[in-house]
Amino acid sequence: MPRAALAETAFVVVDLETTGGSAQYDRVLEVAAIRVRNGVVLDRFEQLVEPGIPIPPIVTRITGINAALVRGRPRFESFLPDLRRLFEGAVVVAHNASFDCNFLSNAFSRAGMAWEGDRVCTLRLARRLMPGLYSYRLDSLCAFLGFSFVQRHRAGPDAEATLSLLLHLLETAFSRGIDSLSSLLRVQHQPVTVKRRKGRVDEAQVASLPTTPGVYLLKDLHGQVVYVGKSVNVRQRVRTHLRPSGTARGRAQPRLRRRLPQIADVEAIETKSELEALLLESKLVKRYLPAANSLLRDYHDYPFIKLDLSDPHPRLEAIRERPGDGAVYFGPFRRPGVVSSAVVFLNEQLGLRQCGGRLKPGQPACALLEMKKCLGPCVGAVSDAQYGAAVDQALGVLRGEDTGVLERAAQRRDELGEELRFEDAAELRDRIRDVEQVISVQQRVTEFTGRNVVLVAADDRQPDRMRLLLIRRGRLVDEVSLPMRATPSHLRHVLRRVYAAAWSPHVSKDELDDLSILDAWLRRHRGEFVEVAVSLEQPEAAAPALRAALGHAVTA
Repeated sequence: MPRAALAETAFVVVDLETTGGSAQYDRVLEVAAIRVRNGVVLDRFEQLVEPGIPIPPIVTRITGINAALVRGRPRFESFLPDLRRLFEGAVVVAHNASFDCNFLSNAFSRAGMAWEGDRVCTLRLARRLMPGLYSYRLDSLCAFLGFSFVQRHRAGPDAEATLSLLLHLLETAFSRGIDSLSSLLRVQHQPVTVKRRKGRVDEAQVASLPTTPGVYLLKDLHGQVVYVGKSVNVRQRVRTHLRPSGTARGRAQPRLRRRLPQIADVEAIETKSELEALLLESKLVKRYLPAANSLLRDYHDYPFIKLDLSDPHPRLEAIRERPGDGAVYFGPFRRPGVVSSAVVFLNEQLGLRQCGGRLKPGQPACALLEMKKCLGPCVGAVSDAQYGAAVDQALGVLRGEDTGVLERAAQRRDELGEELRFEDAAELRDRIRDVEQVISVQQRVTEFTGRNVVLVAADDRQPDRMRLLLIRRGRLVDEVSLPMRATPSHLRHVLRRVYAAAWSPHVSKDELDDLSILDAWLRRHRGEFVEVAVSLEQPEAAAPALRAALGHAVTA
């Protein structure tokens, strides 16, 4: 173990399991922390956490943590004082520290507590102190160093593995004359000087991949995720990528084809089905934004349309965050430019104010009143009742219930064309199209969130069991396999567990793509499932129909 100043430094090794990859929108499921100095463990902390939001089935699949396991556990905020005391005077350590520390920083910030200090990333240190390895994943490093590695994706075992790696890296650092924390931090932030080599994935590693549905991550020499893909046969698909024939290479995506020589490692996550693989692929692409994926969609940019009805004179506005109580919102939407255009158009057509904040007595009118693009509530040019009618009309347009505004705009567009004012006509045409697109997306979101069903089909892997997809408010909540002759009480328990718990009807940004993926998958596989509708008020009432569906799916 290193001596001198570095030996007297206290380190706290941290690992978090979370509901997703966004420190702002997701929450902690499990936390483990180990305080150590000079190789001696001084304190430990390990707890499961009630996240306060639904746990995606994919996260349960990866970690084994489900709603039942965390039910009744304290919220993460209640642990923050204990963690801050554990962190006091110590350097926080994690493998890929930016991920864990971002979640910690956001949690401390939401609780109104300050937290700062030095951080060490064992991933960054390993790349600089152990150059030339083909993979810097935690399990790969532990295997290379001969450390036992019990279980991945659980906080306790991952923290123990990271501690073993940290101690090895500190020994390596001291052997190179790095004996102070400041020197160690400088090494951590140095650029990687190893010459980039072409990657190579051993055939034995490919042969160990599952032949079942799942998601795979192709990584470069330094552990960066280059490509995220999914397949019903992971091994076969990865082999096609890495050992392609001439025809297969020609069909590969150009972005991936250019980077295939740099692929040095592959990680696979087995899933229950093709659908689960589709949903997991979408989440991982958003988390890693890999360079070789053609669709790098970052849901954090998805906007909402807000109408704050608690304001006496509300206005339509495009916002990045979902509004709180007292506001009506539409969305989320994928295209910010279209949403901004639609909001401006409707505000101008209906005369809704565009100025921010509450109106104050004596406030002067802006130029929009003179341009007849605002009703002028700021100067009393319109009554509250008249302004309220315009607000109601805006709601009707966005819900697809009022077509008058678009019809009048289309008529004006045609008049401009007849007057040979083609540029003005084209601009109005584009605005109308933007509003129509917003309405279409909103109607689809509304349709998705009204879907509460159980889909039943034979389980291809186990002939004596049935496969159930449990969909609540348009989301895939769970995917289970039940015996063909499941008892009524068992079915009632499943229905009660999934459909009776509190669940927000509002769609979050990261759920929008999941809704679309699920809807497209169901359209492709229509006819393969027996569908049973479920009432959220009385979910157990669907048990007889579900029992009949099990028998029907067997004979189908």
